[in-house]
Amino acid sequence: MLTLAALKLATTVDDLPRVEQALLDMANKGHEARATLRSTYYDTVAGRLRLRREGVVLCVHEQERRYIQTVKTDGISGTAFRRRGEWEDVIGAEQPDLHAPNSGPRLPAGLYATELRAWFTTVVRRAQIMLEPDVSTQIDSVLDAGEIKTVEGNLSEPIR
Repeated sequence: MLTLAALKLATTVDDLPRVEQALLDMANKGHEARATLRSTYYDTVAGRLRLRREGVVLCVHEQERRYIQTVKTDGISGTAFRRRGEWEDVIGAEQPDLHAPNSGPRLPAGLYATELRAWFTTVVRRAQIMLEPDVSTQIDSVLDAGEIKTVEGNLSEPIR
């Protein structure tokens, strides 16, 4: 069984091109992909935010006309690494599918689709660079830049 460990690094906007070039220099040819991802995050209506209170994130990602629903749960601490649950399903539309086989059962009991609303959307340009320092190790490097905005579109912030 493979173990996935996530390591997040921070850099300045000015240094990002140099970081990307360093990763490209370390990667084998053909181990780079670029994509634009649109992700919409859902929770229950204003004042309730039930999913957030219960430590659950519900998101629908759209990439290349495919929709992927992701449910994440709060992490388990107490070790050197923080682990959290994450489940995904390919779904048929941009609206969440509460009955999706992998992610649906991870949602709180008694949650109804009519309670959910989209809160914010991210649009990210992603550069994904795979490093393989040896045959038993893969490092999936991801560089994201884009924008997060409210569904109404009246507030936004850059993602760098």
